[in-house]
Amino acid sequence: MLPDIPISLNTSDNDLVKELYEPCLKWAITYDRGVGYFSSGWIMINAKGMADFASRGGKARWITSPILSESDYTTIRTGLSSTDIADFFRDIINRNVDELEKQLEENTLNALAWMVYDGIVEFRFAVPQNELLDGDFHDKFGIFSDGENSLSFSGSVNDSIKGTVNYESIKVFKSWAGMSEYVDLDKKRFEKLWNNKDKNLKIFTLPEGIKEKIFKLRKLPRPYLFEKKEETPNKWIHQEKALKIFLKEKHGILEMATGTGKTRTAIKIINRLLDTGEIKRVVITMHGNDLLEQWCKEIYKGIEQVRVYKHFGNHKEFTRFLLNPDKAVLVVSRDAEYLNDIIIKTNKVIKDNQKETMFVFDEVHGFGSLSMRNTLSGKVEPFKYRLGLSATPEREFDEDGNVFIQNEVGNVIFRFTLKDAIEKGILCEFDYIPLEYQLTDEEKKKKRDIIARYSVKRKNNESFSDDEMYRELALVNKTSISKLPLFEQLI
Repeated sequence: MLPDIPISLNTSDNDLVKELYEPCLKWAITYDRGVGYFSSGWIMINAKGMADFASRGGKARWITSPILSESDYTTIRTGLSSTDIADFFRDIINRNVDELEKQLEENTLNALAWMVYDGIVEFRFAVPQNELLDGDFHDKFGIFSDGENSLSFSGSVNDSIKGTVNYESIKVFKSWAGMSEYVDLDKKRFEKLWNNKDKNLKIFTLPEGIKEKIFKLRKLPRPYLFEKKEETPNKWIHQEKALKIFLKEKHGILEMATGTGKTRTAIKIINRLLDTGEIKRVVITMHGNDLLEQWCKEIYKGIEQVRVYKHFGNHKEFTRFLLNPDKAVLVVSRDAEYLNDIIIKTNKVIKDNQKETMFVFDEVHGFGSLSMRNTLSGKVEPFKYRLGLSATPEREFDEDGNVFIQNEVGNVIFRFTLKDAIEKGILCEFDYIPLEYQLTDEEKKKKRDIIARYSVKRKNNESFSDDEMYRELALVNKTSISKLPLFEQLI
Protein backbone atom coordinates (compact mmCIF):
# COMPACT_ATOMS: atom_id res chain seq x y z
CA MET A 1 0.00 0.00 0.00
CA LEU A 2 1.34 3.41 -1.00
CA PRO A 3 2.21 5.74 1.89
CA ASP A 4 -0.04 8.74 2.50
CA ILE A 5 2.53 11.54 2.81
CA PRO A 6 1.63 15.26 2.73
CA ILE A 7 3.21 17.24 -0.11
CA SER A 8 4.71 19.70 2.37
CA LEU A 9 5.99 19.12 5.91
CA ASN A 10 7.80 21.20 8.51
CA THR A 11 9.20 20.37 11.92
CA SER A 12 6.86 22.81 13.69
CA ASP A 13 3.63 21.21 12.44
CA ASN A 14 4.75 17.69 11.58
CA ASP A 15 6.64 14.76 13.07
CA LEU A 16 9.02 13.86 10.25
CA VAL A 17 9.83 10.46 11.73
CA LYS A 18 6.20 9.34 12.03
CA GLU A 19 4.81 11.19 9.00
CA LEU A 20 7.61 10.67 6.46
CA TYR A 21 10.48 8.37 7.34
CA GLU A 22 8.68 5.56 9.16
CA PRO A 23 5.82 5.02 6.66
CA CYS A 24 8.23 5.27 3.71
CA LEU A 25 10.77 2.87 5.24
CA LYS A 26 7.99 0.36 5.88
CA TRP A 27 6.88 0.60 2.23
CA ALA A 28 10.05 1.09 0.16
CA ILE A 29 12.74 -1.39 -0.83
CA THR A 30 15.30 1.30 -1.73
CA TYR A 31 16.21 4.62 -0.16
CA ASP A 32 18.69 7.01 -1.78
CA ARG A 33 19.73 10.09 0.16
CA GLY A 34 22.00 13.01 -0.64
CA VAL A 35 22.51 15.10 2.48
CA GLY A 36 25.06 17.59 3.74
CA TYR A 37 25.25 16.11 7.24
CA PHE A 38 24.48 12.61 8.53
CA SER A 39 24.80 11.37 12.07
CA SER A 40 23.94 7.92 13.30
CA GLY A 41 21.55 9.57 15.73
CA TRP A 42 19.21 9.50 12.72
CA ILE A 43 19.45 5.67 12.84
CA MET A 44 18.49 5.77 16.50
CA ILE A 45 15.33 7.88 16.09
CA ASN A 46 14.31 5.91 12.98
CA ALA A 47 15.09 2.49 14.49
CA LYS A 48 11.54 1.16 14.03
CA GLY A 49 11.33 2.02 10.33
CA MET A 50 14.91 0.90 9.62
CA ALA A 51 14.31 -2.46 11.32
CA ASP A 52 11.33 -3.10 9.04
CA PHE A 53 13.30 -1.85 6.01
CA ALA A 54 16.26 -4.11 6.85
CA SER A 55 14.15 -7.20 7.52
CA ARG A 56 12.63 -6.92 4.01
CA GLY A 57 16.08 -6.74 2.40
CA GLY A 58 15.94 -3.00 1.72
CA LYS A 59 18.98 -1.14 0.38
CA ALA A 60 19.89 2.42 1.37
CA ARG A 61 22.57 4.61 -0.23
CA TRP A 62 23.79 7.80 1.44
CA ILE A 63 25.93 10.49 -0.15
CA THR A 64 27.09 12.88 2.55
CA SER A 65 29.97 15.12 3.55
CA PRO A 66 32.81 13.72 5.62
CA ILE A 67 33.51 15.61 8.83
CA LEU A 68 36.38 17.89 7.83
CA SER A 69 38.39 20.28 9.97
CA GLU A 70 39.61 23.65 8.69
CA SER A 71 43.09 22.16 8.28
CA ASP A 72 41.60 19.36 6.15
CA TYR A 73 40.07 21.94 3.79
CA THR A 74 43.39 23.78 3.62
CA THR A 75 45.19 20.55 2.67
CA ILE A 76 42.64 19.70 -0.02
CA ARG A 77 42.96 23.18 -1.55
CA THR A 78 46.72 22.73 -1.98
CA GLY A 79 46.03 20.37 -4.88
CA LEU A 80 47.12 16.87 -3.88
CA SER A 81 47.65 14.15 -6.50
CA SER A 82 44.87 11.58 -6.96
CA THR A 83 46.88 8.99 -5.00
CA ASP A 84 47.69 11.41 -2.16
CA ILE A 85 44.09 12.64 -1.91
CA ALA A 86 42.85 9.03 -1.66
CA ASP A 87 45.27 8.33 1.21
CA PHE A 88 44.35 11.64 2.86
CA PHE A 89 40.64 10.86 2.61
CA ARG A 90 41.21 7.39 4.09
CA ASP A 91 42.80 9.02 7.13
CA ILE A 92 39.86 11.42 7.50
CA ILE A 93 37.26 8.61 7.41
CA ASN A 94 39.33 6.55 9.84
CA ARG A 95 39.27 9.52 12.20
CA ASN A 96 35.51 9.90 11.71
CA VAL A 97 34.94 6.23 12.67
CA ASP A 98 37.04 6.68 15.83
CA GLU A 99 34.93 9.70 16.77
CA LEU A 100 31.74 7.76 16.03
CA GLU A 101 32.78 4.99 18.40
CA LYS A 102 33.40 7.47 21.21
CA GLN A 103 30.13 9.35 20.87
CA LEU A 104 27.50 6.69 20.13
CA GLU A 105 25.68 4.53 22.60
CA GLU A 106 26.34 0.82 22.14
CA ASN A 107 22.94 -0.15 20.68
CA THR A 108 22.97 2.48 17.92
CA LEU A 109 26.60 1.80 17.07
CA ASN A 110 25.86 -1.92 16.87
CA ALA A 111 22.85 -1.37 14.60
CA LEU A 112 24.77 0.85 12.19
CA ALA A 113 27.71 -1.56 12.03
CA TRP A 114 25.40 -4.50 11.29
CA MET A 115 23.61 -2.59 8.52
CA VAL A 116 26.91 -1.71 6.84
CA TYR A 117 28.03 -5.34 7.22
CA ASP A 118 24.79 -6.71 5.70
CA GLY A 119 24.96 -4.30 2.79
CA ILE A 120 21.69 -2.61 3.81
CA VAL A 121 23.41 0.76 4.14
CA GLU A 122 26.20 2.04 1.91
CA PHE A 123 27.93 5.40 2.30
CA ARG A 124 29.80 7.53 -0.18
CA PHE A 125 31.33 10.89 0.61
CA ALA A 126 31.21 14.06 -1.50
CA VAL A 127 34.03 16.60 -1.46
CA PRO A 128 33.68 19.74 -3.63
CA GLN A 129 36.34 20.47 -6.25
CA ASN A 130 37.02 22.70 -9.26
CA GLU A 131 34.41 25.50 -9.34
CA LEU A 132 33.02 24.51 -5.90
CA LEU A 133 36.38 23.96 -4.22
CA ASP A 134 35.76 26.46 -1.41
CA GLY A 135 32.26 25.17 -0.64
CA ASP A 136 30.54 22.20 0.98
CA PHE A 137 28.30 19.43 -0.26
CA HIS A 138 25.16 20.98 1.18
CA ASP A 139 22.34 19.31 -0.77
CA LYS A 140 19.40 17.66 1.01
CA PHE A 141 17.17 15.37 -1.03
CA GLY A 142 16.03 11.76 -0.98
CA ILE A 143 14.17 9.11 -2.98
CA PHE A 144 12.14 6.18 -1.67
CA SER A 145 10.97 3.47 -4.11
CA ASP A 146 9.18 0.12 -4.08
CA GLY A 147 10.54 -0.73 -7.53
CA GLU A 148 7.42 0.50 -9.32
CA ASN A 149 6.38 3.72 -7.58
CA SER A 150 8.73 6.36 -6.18
CA LEU A 151 8.62 9.34 -3.85
CA SER A 152 11.26 12.04 -3.67
CA PHE A 153 11.64 14.92 -1.24
CA SER A 154 13.88 17.94 -0.81
CA GLY A 155 14.26 20.65 1.76
CA SER A 156 16.46 21.95 4.53
CA VAL A 157 16.54 19.01 6.97
CA ASN A 158 19.77 17.10 7.71
CA ASP A 159 19.89 13.48 8.86
CA SER A 160 20.55 14.06 12.52
CA ILE A 161 18.66 14.44 15.79
CA LYS A 162 19.24 18.19 15.49
CA GLY A 163 17.48 18.09 12.14
CA THR A 164 14.23 17.19 13.90
CA VAL A 165 14.38 20.00 16.48
CA ASN A 166 15.50 22.84 14.22
CA TYR A 167 12.80 24.57 12.20
CA GLU A 168 13.10 22.73 8.88
CA SER A 169 10.75 22.10 5.96
CA ILE A 170 10.57 19.78 2.96
CA LYS A 171 8.49 19.34 -0.21
CA VAL A 172 7.38 15.88 -1.35
CA PHE A 173 6.88 14.60 -4.92
CA LYS A 174 5.01 11.33 -5.62
CA SER A 175 5.24 9.50 -8.96
CA TRP A 176 1.70 8.18 -8.54
CA ALA A 177 0.32 11.70 -8.09
CA GLY A 178 1.35 13.16 -11.44
CA MET A 179 4.80 14.30 -10.24
CA SER A 180 6.97 11.74 -12.07
CA GLU A 181 8.95 14.46 -13.83
CA TYR A 182 10.24 15.85 -10.51
CA VAL A 183 10.95 12.37 -9.12
CA ASP A 184 12.85 11.34 -12.26
CA LEU A 185 15.02 14.47 -12.07
CA ASP A 186 15.96 13.63 -8.48
CA LYS A 187 16.75 10.02 -9.47
CA LYS A 188 19.02 11.12 -12.33
CA ARG A 189 20.75 13.65 -10.10
CA PHE A 190 21.42 11.05 -7.42
CA GLU A 191 22.82 8.52 -9.91
CA LYS A 192 25.04 11.21 -11.42
CA LEU A 193 26.46 11.99 -7.97
CA TRP A 194 26.72 8.36 -6.85
CA ASN A 195 28.66 7.43 -9.99
CA ASN A 196 31.07 10.37 -9.63
CA LYS A 197 29.92 12.11 -12.82
CA ASP A 198 29.60 15.66 -11.48
CA LYS A 199 32.71 17.59 -12.49
CA ASN A 200 32.59 19.77 -9.35
CA LEU A 201 32.37 16.96 -6.80
CA LYS A 202 34.73 14.12 -6.01
CA ILE A 203 32.94 11.05 -4.64
CA PHE A 204 34.83 8.70 -2.33
CA THR A 205 33.76 5.17 -1.38
CA LEU A 206 34.49 3.52 1.96
CA PRO A 207 37.92 1.86 1.76
CA GLU A 208 37.87 -1.86 2.58
CA GLY A 209 40.08 -1.32 5.61
CA ILE A 210 37.58 1.17 7.06
CA LYS A 211 34.69 -1.24 6.41
CA GLU A 212 36.52 -3.93 8.36
CA LYS A 213 36.98 -1.46 11.21
CA ILE A 214 33.22 -0.72 11.21
CA PHE A 215 32.42 -4.46 11.13
CA LYS A 216 34.37 -4.87 14.38
CA LEU A 217 31.97 -2.48 16.11
CA ARG A 218 29.29 -5.24 16.09
CA LYS A 219 29.33 -6.13 19.80
CA LEU A 220 25.68 -7.31 20.16
CA PRO A 221 23.42 -9.60 18.08
CA ARG A 222 21.86 -8.21 14.90
CA PRO A 223 18.94 -5.98 16.07
CA TYR A 224 16.62 -6.90 13.17
CA LEU A 225 15.52 -9.98 11.27
CA PHE A 226 17.69 -10.57 8.25
CA GLU A 227 17.75 -13.36 5.72
CA LYS A 228 20.71 -13.03 3.39
CA LYS A 229 19.51 -13.56 -0.15
CA GLU A 230 21.68 -15.64 -2.41
CA GLU A 231 22.93 -13.43 -5.15
CA THR A 232 21.72 -14.52 -8.56
CA PRO A 233 24.40 -14.58 -11.22
CA ASN A 234 24.44 -11.47 -13.38
CA LYS A 235 23.12 -12.71 -16.71
CA TRP A 236 24.24 -9.47 -18.37
CA ILE A 237 27.89 -9.74 -17.36
CA HIS A 238 28.78 -10.31 -21.02
CA GLN A 239 28.10 -6.62 -21.67
CA GLU A 240 30.76 -5.64 -19.13
CA LYS A 241 33.21 -8.09 -20.72
CA ALA A 242 32.51 -6.62 -24.15
CA LEU A 243 33.04 -3.12 -22.72
CA LYS A 244 36.43 -4.02 -21.25
CA ILE A 245 37.61 -5.69 -24.45
CA PHE A 246 36.62 -2.75 -26.63
CA LEU A 247 38.26 -0.22 -24.32
CA LYS A 248 41.45 -2.23 -24.66
CA GLU A 249 41.28 -2.80 -28.44
CA LYS A 250 39.69 0.57 -29.36
CA HIS A 251 38.24 -0.83 -32.58
CA GLY A 252 36.49 -4.00 -33.66
CA ILE A 253 33.17 -5.81 -33.89
CA LEU A 254 30.93 -7.10 -31.09
CA GLU A 255 29.14 -10.18 -32.42
CA MET A 256 26.16 -10.52 -30.10
CA ALA A 257 22.93 -12.44 -30.63
CA THR A 258 19.77 -10.41 -31.17
CA GLY A 259 18.20 -9.49 -27.83
CA THR A 260 21.40 -9.61 -25.78
CA GLY A 261 21.96 -5.86 -25.55
CA LYS A 262 24.19 -4.67 -28.40
CA THR A 263 22.76 -1.15 -28.22
CA ARG A 264 23.01 -1.00 -24.44
CA THR A 265 26.61 -2.21 -24.56
CA ALA A 266 27.47 0.43 -27.16
CA ILE A 267 25.94 3.14 -24.96
CA LYS A 268 28.01 1.93 -21.99
CA ILE A 269 31.14 2.21 -24.13
CA ILE A 270 30.18 5.69 -25.35
CA ASN A 271 29.45 6.86 -21.80
CA ARG A 272 32.80 5.61 -20.54
CA LEU A 273 34.76 7.27 -23.35
CA LEU A 274 32.87 10.56 -23.00
CA ASP A 275 33.31 10.57 -19.22
CA THR A 276 37.06 9.99 -19.46
CA GLY A 277 37.45 12.57 -22.23
CA GLU A 278 38.82 10.02 -24.70
CA ILE A 279 36.19 11.10 -27.24
CA LYS A 280 34.18 14.29 -27.70
CA ARG A 281 31.61 13.16 -30.27
CA VAL A 282 30.02 10.07 -31.81
CA VAL A 283 28.70 9.24 -35.28
CA ILE A 284 26.21 6.36 -35.32
CA THR A 285 25.12 4.89 -38.63
CA MET A 286 22.86 2.10 -39.87
CA HIS A 287 20.10 1.50 -42.40
CA GLY A 288 16.42 2.21 -41.71
CA ASN A 289 14.76 5.37 -40.40
CA ASP A 290 12.75 3.52 -37.74
CA LEU A 291 15.89 1.92 -36.32
CA LEU A 292 17.71 5.25 -36.40
CA GLU A 293 14.85 6.86 -34.45
CA GLN A 294 15.12 4.04 -31.94
CA TRP A 295 18.81 4.81 -31.55
CA CYS A 296 17.94 8.44 -30.78
CA LYS A 297 15.52 7.35 -28.06
CA GLU A 298 18.15 5.10 -26.49
CA ILE A 299 20.70 7.93 -26.54
CA TYR A 300 18.26 10.32 -24.82
CA LYS A 301 17.67 7.70 -22.11
CA GLY A 302 21.21 6.43 -21.70
CA ILE A 303 23.63 9.31 -22.30
CA GLU A 304 23.44 12.48 -20.26
CA GLN A 305 24.26 16.00 -21.41
CA VAL A 306 24.82 15.36 -25.11
CA ARG A 307 23.20 17.02 -28.08
CA VAL A 308 21.66 14.61 -30.60
CA TYR A 309 21.61 15.53 -34.29
CA LYS A 310 19.67 13.57 -36.92
CA HIS A 311 20.75 13.23 -40.55
CA PHE A 312 18.31 10.77 -42.09
CA GLY A 313 14.88 10.84 -43.69
CA ASN A 314 13.60 14.41 -43.55
CA HIS A 315 16.19 15.39 -40.94
CA LYS A 316 19.22 17.27 -42.26
CA GLU A 317 21.16 18.34 -39.16
CA PHE A 318 24.77 17.61 -40.10
CA THR A 319 25.59 21.32 -40.45
CA ARG A 320 24.32 21.97 -36.91
CA PHE A 321 26.45 19.07 -35.68
CA LEU A 322 29.48 20.59 -37.43
CA LEU A 323 28.88 23.93 -35.68
CA ASN A 324 28.53 22.29 -32.22
CA PRO A 325 30.61 19.10 -32.41
CA ASP A 326 31.61 18.66 -28.76
CA LYS A 327 29.44 16.47 -26.50
CA ALA A 328 27.39 15.66 -29.59
CA VAL A 329 26.00 12.54 -31.27
CA LEU A 330 25.20 12.46 -34.98
CA VAL A 331 22.77 9.72 -36.02
CA VAL A 332 23.03 9.24 -39.78
CA SER A 333 21.66 6.82 -42.36
CA ARG A 334 24.11 4.35 -43.86
CA ASP A 335 24.66 6.18 -47.13
CA ALA A 336 28.12 6.21 -48.71
CA GLU A 337 27.92 9.81 -49.92
CA TYR A 338 26.59 11.05 -46.55
CA LEU A 339 29.39 9.31 -44.66
CA ASN A 340 32.06 10.47 -47.08
CA ASP A 341 30.86 14.07 -46.76
CA ILE A 342 30.85 13.80 -42.96
CA ILE A 343 34.40 12.42 -42.84
CA ILE A 344 35.81 15.02 -45.24
CA LYS A 345 34.17 18.02 -43.56
CA THR A 346 34.79 16.99 -39.94
CA ASN A 347 38.44 16.26 -40.73
CA LYS A 348 38.72 19.73 -42.27
CA VAL A 349 36.91 21.68 -39.54
CA ILE A 350 37.57 19.82 -36.28
CA LYS A 351 41.04 19.60 -34.78
CA ASP A 352 42.03 16.05 -33.72
CA ASN A 353 38.84 14.75 -35.33
CA GLN A 354 40.16 11.24 -36.00
CA LYS A 355 41.38 10.94 -32.41
CA GLU A 356 38.27 12.34 -30.68
CA THR A 357 35.41 11.09 -32.90
CA MET A 358 33.97 7.60 -32.45
CA PHE A 359 32.14 5.77 -35.24
CA VAL A 360 29.48 3.17 -34.43
CA PHE A 361 28.33 0.90 -37.27
CA ASP A 362 25.15 -0.92 -36.27
CA GLU A 363 24.32 -4.01 -38.34
CA VAL A 364 27.90 -3.67 -39.53
CA HIS A 365 27.54 -6.41 -42.15
CA GLY A 366 25.59 -3.87 -44.23
CA PHE A 367 28.64 -1.60 -44.28
CA GLY A 368 30.45 -3.89 -46.72
CA SER A 369 28.36 -3.02 -49.78
CA LEU A 370 29.98 -2.15 -53.11
CA SER A 371 29.06 1.55 -52.82
CA MET A 372 30.73 1.72 -49.39
CA ARG A 373 33.86 0.02 -50.69
CA ASN A 374 34.12 2.31 -53.69
CA THR A 375 33.56 5.51 -51.68
CA LEU A 376 35.04 4.94 -48.22
CA SER A 377 37.98 2.60 -48.64
CA GLY A 378 40.80 3.79 -46.38
CA LYS A 379 38.76 6.67 -44.90
CA VAL A 380 37.31 5.10 -41.74
CA GLU A 381 40.38 3.16 -40.62
CA PRO A 382 42.32 6.30 -39.47
CA PHE A 383 39.72 6.98 -36.73
CA LYS A 384 40.96 5.74 -33.35
CA TYR A 385 37.59 4.44 -32.05
CA ARG A 386 35.49 2.30 -34.44
CA LEU A 387 32.78 -0.01 -33.15
CA GLY A 388 30.83 -2.53 -35.22
CA LEU A 389 27.69 -4.28 -33.96
CA SER A 390 25.95 -7.30 -35.45
CA ALA A 391 24.46 -10.68 -34.63
CA THR A 392 25.76 -11.90 -38.01
CA PRO A 393 28.75 -9.77 -39.04
CA GLU A 394 29.86 -11.93 -41.95
CA ARG A 395 28.43 -11.13 -45.40
CA GLU A 396 27.26 -14.15 -47.36
CA PHE A 397 28.91 -14.63 -50.76
CA ASP A 398 30.90 -11.40 -50.44
CA GLU A 399 34.50 -11.91 -49.42
CA ASP A 400 35.47 -8.45 -50.69
CA GLY A 401 32.84 -6.89 -48.42
CA ASN A 402 34.09 -8.87 -45.43
CA VAL A 403 37.70 -7.81 -46.05
CA PHE A 404 36.59 -4.17 -46.37
CA ILE A 405 34.75 -4.32 -43.00
CA GLN A 406 37.77 -5.90 -41.31
CA ASN A 407 40.11 -3.26 -42.74
CA GLU A 408 37.91 -0.25 -41.90
CA VAL A 409 36.18 -1.32 -38.65
CA GLY A 410 38.20 -4.27 -37.39
CA ASN A 411 37.89 -7.97 -36.63
CA VAL A 412 35.35 -9.58 -34.33
CA ILE A 413 36.78 -8.94 -30.84
CA PHE A 414 33.90 -10.34 -28.77
CA ARG A 415 31.29 -13.06 -29.35
CA PHE A 416 28.12 -13.81 -27.41
CA THR A 417 26.21 -16.40 -29.39
CA LEU A 418 22.61 -17.56 -29.46
CA LYS A 419 23.69 -20.66 -27.55
CA ASP A 420 25.37 -18.49 -24.88
CA ALA A 421 22.22 -16.36 -24.53
CA ILE A 422 19.98 -19.41 -24.09
CA GLU A 423 22.31 -20.98 -21.51
CA LYS A 424 22.37 -17.70 -19.54
CA GLY A 425 18.57 -17.53 -19.54
CA ILE A 426 18.49 -14.32 -21.58
CA LEU A 427 16.75 -15.97 -24.52
CA CYS A 428 14.41 -18.96 -24.39
CA GLU A 429 15.04 -22.32 -26.02
CA PHE A 430 13.33 -23.04 -29.31
CA ASP A 431 12.90 -25.86 -31.79
CA TYR A 432 14.31 -25.51 -35.29
CA ILE A 433 11.94 -27.12 -37.80
CA PRO A 434 13.02 -26.99 -41.46
CA LEU A 435 10.14 -26.63 -43.94
CA GLU A 436 10.80 -27.74 -47.51
CA TYR A 437 9.28 -25.52 -50.16
CA GLN A 438 9.26 -25.20 -53.95
CA LEU A 439 9.75 -21.96 -55.86
CA THR A 440 6.84 -20.85 -58.02
CA ASP A 441 7.24 -20.91 -61.81
CA GLU A 442 7.56 -17.12 -61.77
CA GLU A 443 10.32 -17.27 -59.14
CA LYS A 444 12.20 -19.95 -61.10
CA LYS A 445 12.03 -17.71 -64.19
CA LYS A 446 13.32 -14.79 -62.13
CA LYS A 447 16.39 -16.81 -61.14
CA ARG A 448 17.00 -17.86 -64.76
CA ASP A 449 16.79 -14.21 -65.81
CA ILE A 450 19.36 -13.24 -63.16
CA ILE A 451 21.78 -15.91 -64.37
CA ALA A 452 21.23 -14.89 -68.00
CA ARG A 453 21.84 -11.23 -67.22
CA TYR A 454 25.16 -11.97 -65.55
CA SER A 455 26.12 -14.30 -68.42
CA VAL A 456 25.67 -11.39 -70.82
CA LYS A 457 27.83 -9.21 -68.57
CA ARG A 458 30.53 -11.85 -68.58
CA LYS A 459 30.45 -12.14 -72.40
CA ASN A 460 30.72 -8.36 -72.69
CA ASN A 461 33.67 -8.35 -70.25
CA GLU A 462 31.77 -6.12 -67.81
CA SER A 463 33.20 -5.88 -64.32
CA PHE A 464 31.15 -7.61 -61.62
CA SER A 465 31.54 -10.01 -58.73
CA ASP A 466 30.02 -13.51 -58.71
CA ASP A 467 28.99 -12.71 -55.14
CA GLU A 468 26.59 -10.04 -56.47
CA MET A 469 24.83 -12.68 -58.58
CA TYR A 470 24.66 -15.13 -55.67
CA ARG A 471 23.12 -12.50 -53.41
CA GLU A 472 20.41 -11.72 -55.99
CA LEU A 473 19.65 -15.43 -56.37
CA ALA A 474 19.53 -15.86 -52.58
CA LEU A 475 17.10 -12.95 -52.29
CA VAL A 476 14.63 -14.74 -54.56
CA ASN A 477 14.70 -17.74 -52.21
CA LYS A 478 14.45 -15.57 -49.10
CA THR A 479 11.33 -13.78 -50.34
CA SER A 480 9.54 -16.75 -51.93
CA ILE A 481 5.77 -16.62 -51.41
CA SER A 482 5.71 -20.44 -51.29
CA LYS A 483 6.91 -20.27 -47.69
CA LEU A 484 3.80 -18.57 -46.33
CA PRO A 485 1.22 -21.42 -46.70
CA LEU A 486 3.68 -23.91 -45.18
CA PHE A 487 4.33 -21.65 -42.20
CA GLU A 488 0.62 -20.99 -41.72
CA GLN A 489 -0.04 -24.73 -41.73
CA LEU A 490 2.69 -25.27 -39.11
CA ILE A 491 1.30 -22.74 -36.66
